[in-house]
Amino acid sequence: MRADFSETYTFVTESDDGVRLFVDGVQIIDNWTDHGVTRDTATLALTAGQTYDVRLEYYDSGFDAVIRLL
Repeated sequence: MRADFSETYTFVTESDDGVRLFVDGVQIIDNWTDHGVTRDTATLALTAGQTYDVRLEYYDSGFDAVIRLL
């Protein structure tokens, strides 16, 4: 992703079961558990014009698979 502005960004995941979110190799969200739909958030200061590697990992242990990155 490319940051449009130099500011603090909020990353939000909504998941039913495990989720991990990494930005430039740094883990910013870690909820690697079985759970119902849950919202996790993290903030990170980004620099305008810089490109960042974003990686989302998830698993579903059964029923109602949900994963969203906002």
